[in-house]
Amino acid sequence: MKKSLSNRIDNIVFAILGDYEKLPFHMDIVGSNDVLIYGIVNAGINKLDKKKLLAYYKKIRNKINNKVEMVLFHLCILEFSVSRVIDEKEGIRSLVFSYYNSILKTNITDIERSYFLDKENELISGEEKKIINKIKQCSTVNNFNDIKSIFEDIINNHVIESSINKFLNVSEPSESDVAAGEFDDLEMNRTILSAEFTARTNEKKFSSIYKEEEKEKLAKEDLYYTEEQDDIRKKFGNKLYSERVIEKMEKKHCNNIHENCKIYFTSGSLDGMEGKNHLSEIKKQIDNNKVLFKNNQKMMQQQINFISESIKELMRKKEIIRNTRTGQLNTATAYRGVYLKEDNIFDYKKMNRKDKIVCDILIDGSGSLDYKQSSVALIAYIISRSLNKAGVRTRVSSFCSFVEYTIFREYKDYRSNDNEILMNHYSTGMNRDSLALLVTNEILISKEEKNKLLIYITDANLNDIKLSKHYGEFGRKDYKGKVATEDMKKTIKKIKERTNIISVFVGEDDNLKLAREMYGETMIKISGYSDIKGPIIQKLKKIM
Repeated sequence: MKKSLSNRIDNIVFAILGDYEKLPFHMDIVGSNDVLIYGIVNAGINKLDKKKLLAYYKKIRNKINNKVEMVLFHLCILEFSVSRVIDEKEGIRSLVFSYYNSILKTNITDIERSYFLDKENELISGEEKKIINKIKQCSTVNNFNDIKSIFEDIINNHVIESSINKFLNVSEPSESDVAAGEFDDLEMNRTILSAEFTARTNEKKFSSIYKEEEKEKLAKEDLYYTEEQDDIRKKFGNKLYSERVIEKMEKKHCNNIHENCKIYFTSGSLDGMEGKNHLSEIKKQIDNNKVLFKNNQKMMQQQINFISESIKELMRKKEIIRNTRTGQLNTATAYRGVYLKEDNIFDYKKMNRKDKIVCDILIDGSGSLDYKQSSVALIAYIISRSLNKAGVRTRVSSFCSFVEYTIFREYKDYRSNDNEILMNHYSTGMNRDSLALLVTNEILISKEEKNKLLIYITDANLNDIKLSKHYGEFGRKDYKGKVATEDMKKTIKKIKERTNIISVFVGEDDNLKLAREMYGETMIKISGYSDIKGPIIQKLKKIM
């Protein structure tokens, strides 16, 4: 590859991913005339064992009559690599799907066409569907040996010699499908430039892309700590967002009953925490969480499979059926093909992307649930993992109150599928639930997906009162009893205006009546981590 082209790909991929560690190593394994998709794909396989990958690829390439293997190997690598980066940045998904759409307008083999049509949610059947399902397994593995095993299974068990010619038959796109040319460099550059440059950026201060991630990057600029925030850092960890972002949230939400309250965001790691005894206690709890997690793998996986498949089925009901030239034969209109020579006699189902779901899971991380810390961690894990497996972007955080601050621990953001980080969950402090819900919902409703889902895990013990004067006189109001209950009712009502909310009650029966009063029809009761799938799916069916 020419050095100039290599540098260009590096620049584009850095603009997209914003991460020097993921720059591609420019292997011509996935050939493409589209520089953008070439860079994305090669960045996706950057963490694989390069020696094994190259050696195996050369072995296939040097075979006689290797075309079927080359095509299928390319698709396996494409599936894996795109899955590594597609959720890294908001714009990558649209760029990848633009590529899928453009490649369908070119001359490609039937098996490739079926693969890309499947990505467009068109209905594929028969032996091709079996092969495509096997290829899609490449997105679930983490190393080259597993990709190799899937590929060889396809070759040995699914590709029948007599059908090879069918799979490799090159078909041309229909005239009506060719509405535009390939996703060319001009269009690519427009996409990149529109994402790279905002009102806050210029050519001298080049910043990474796409609106959602640009906001996050700017939110984390110029982090500094006041004296009291430094004390918070020692107890809860490094903060995630700048004062500018926090002040905007405080101005909007820290009023009325939350007047003079403050907000602090940290991550799910222990970075920045200090205090030997403090850290020791937290690590003990994390170890307890991990033991419970390890001992309940089979039960959790059964629930995750059931919940994720149920969510997928609910989402499929939102698909749009269209008449087309490909897909499943519509028996009601089949006669039109015979007698009227019409070819739009097939149906396929395609997800309306505007109808996709995005979710926030908010956990009460206060001391009132310290006796259920491990159980709550597993409940959050099962729900989050199920949503991710169903293709729902999900952010998970917990909250508690400490002096003036409502503190959020963001375990995972919308792009992450690392749900095991939830084993870092622990409980401490008090809780100002309605403030935490309002702040979380503000972040959630800013996302592009039409359907917003907020899952709130609680024991219905609302309690944030003034205990200490370590930082001087406190101005915030007590949050407890009837005042907190009435405020929670108003908060749930307000959130429901724009967001579907499920209040997951995990507390004691003594609080059940109060929970029903506050959360109303949004509430479900879960007795433990082994009792999730029934209540959560029943509620999702009602709100979806």
